[in-house]
Amino acid sequence: MALVKELGDLVKGDILYSDVYKNGTLLLSGGTLINRTAIEKLINWNISTVEVLEAGESIQTNQDTWEVKKKTSILYSKGILSTKKLFYDSLIYVVNESRYGYVLHDNDKLMWLENLFIHVMEDDRISNAVFNLKKLDSYSYYHSFDVFLLGSLLANEVGIRELDIFAACCLVHDIGKLQISKELLNKEEKLTKSDFDILKSHTMEGVTWTKKNKLPKIFETICKSHHERLDGSGYPNGLTDKDISKEIRIMGIVDSYSALTLKRSYREPILATKAIELLLNKKKKYDLMYLISFIELLNIYPPDSIVKLSNGKKARVKVVNDQQPYRPTLQELGSSVTFELPTNLSVTIPKFIRWDHVEQEAAGSKREQYWNLYINNLIAGDWERAFENYKNLIDGLTVENVFIDVVVKTIKEIDLRWDTGQLSVGEEHDALLGIQQILQHMHKEQAMYTDTQR
Repeated sequence: MALVKELGDLVKGDILYSDVYKNGTLLLSGGTLINRTAIEKLINWNISTVEVLEAGESIQTNQDTWEVKKKTSILYSKGILSTKKLFYDSLIYVVNESRYGYVLHDNDKLMWLENLFIHVMEDDRISNAVFNLKKLDSYSYYHSFDVFLLGSLLANEVGIRELDIFAACCLVHDIGKLQISKELLNKEEKLTKSDFDILKSHTMEGVTWTKKNKLPKIFETICKSHHERLDGSGYPNGLTDKDISKEIRIMGIVDSYSALTLKRSYREPILATKAIELLLNKKKKYDLMYLISFIELLNIYPPDSIVKLSNGKKARVKVVNDQQPYRPTLQELGSSVTFELPTNLSVTIPKFIRWDHVEQEAAGSKREQYWNLYINNLIAGDWERAFENYKNLIDGLTVENVFIDVVVKTIKEIDLRWDTGQLSVGEEHDALLGIQQILQHMHKEQAMYTDTQR
C-alpha cells in the first residue's frame, strides 16, 4: 500500500511506491531507495510530497505492481515525446517574427506554452479530436494550434482565470469542423449562401461534441460563440456586447488575427500590420481594451500608431518592416526626425496610445470619428490636436449643449477608463489638464457671447 509523505518526513531507507514526474520528465522511478541524493533531487525540483511503501512492505511484494507501472511509464514517456514533437513541428509552421513579433523570444514563455500543450493533450478526448482534425484538414489544425498559442498568451496577459481550461478551449474551438467536408473547408471559389450556412454549422457541431464528451460548460460556450461580435453581426445567435464574455472577446480577436495572417491554399497571408488595421477599423465588432493588450503583447503596431517608448517619449509609427514589424521607423512627436528602433532593443514600444488613421465612413459617423480622435488626443496629452477635434465636435451646439454633450461626457469617459485600468496616472493627469483648458476656452466663449448680447 502507498503512504503519502512530505519531504520533511522522509527517512533513509524509505522506498518510492510510484514514479515521480515533473513537467513530463521522469525524476525518480518507483522502487527507488530514498537517500540523500534522492532527497536533494526532489528538493531541487520543488517536489513537496511523494508516495512511499508502508512499513513492513518489501520491494519483492510490489515487484509485479512496479513492472506494470514501469510499462505504463514507458508508454507515458513516449506519449510525452510524441506530443512535444507535435508541439515544435506545429510551432515551426505557425510562428515567425512577422506574425508574433518577439514575444516568443522569451524562453520562459515558450516552455510554459510547451508544458501547457502537453498538459492539455493528456486528455484523450481532446488529443483524439485534435489528431482527427489534423488528419482531416491540416489548415484547420494549424489554425487551432495558432489560436491556442495566441489565446493562451493574451489570456495570461489580461489575467483570465483557469487558464489551462481556456487554453484547451482554444485548441478545440473549431472542432465542429470535423463534421464539415474537406472539400468545403478548402473550397477556393467564393462560397455560396448554402456553403456558408453549412460552414457556420461547425459552431453547433462543436457544442454537440462537447456535450458528448462531458466537458465543462466553457468548452460549449467557446465552440458555439467564438464567431459572435460585439455589434450583433456574428453567429450563430447574433449576441451583442452585454451578452459576450471576456473569453469570447479574446477568442474573437485571436481567431480573426490567425485566420487573416495564416496562409491558405487559395490565398497568401495578410500582413500582421494590415490585419491589426482591419481589427482596429472594425472597432464596433472587437473589444478595444483586449485588442490593445493584444497589440502590445505582439509589439506590432500599424503605421500611424501613436505609441509610448520605453524611454518615456511618444512617437508616431511611420514605416513598418514586414519581416521585423517590432522594429518600425518612428517619428518623435513634436519633431521631424525619424529613427528606427535599435537592433539590441534597448528602446522598445511597451504602450499603444491610439491609432491616428480613421477609415472614411458615412457622414453620419463623422461625429463619432471626431469624438474618438478628441478623447485619444486628450489622453495622449496632444492638446493642440484635441482642441481641433473639440472645435469640430461643438460646431452648431449651444454653450449649454457643449457643456452637457462634450465636457460632462469627457469627464465620465476619463473616469470610466481610469476605473477599468485603461489609463495610467500620467495619462489621467494629462486628460484632466486638457479638460481644464477646454473649460477656460468655454469661459472666454461665454464672455464674448454675453458681450454681443448687450
